Amino acid sequence: MKILSHLGESGDVTGKDFIRALTQVSNLLCENDNLIFYFSGHGDKINDQHFLVLSDDIIST
Repeated sequence: MKILSHLGESGDVTGKDFIRALTQVSNLLCENDNLIFYFSGHGDKINDQHFLVLSDDIIST
């Protein structure tokens, strides 16, 4: 089963948008499913900690 989710096609992606979409997709997964996550955006590394950079937030990976 393939589930595709796209964010940002119509503008900026906020931290809230990102978490909501990731939660919705993860709620559809079963125990033996795999999720491939591709982030085409900005990232940063601060004090050996990696972050995804969104329009209004940064999220630790």
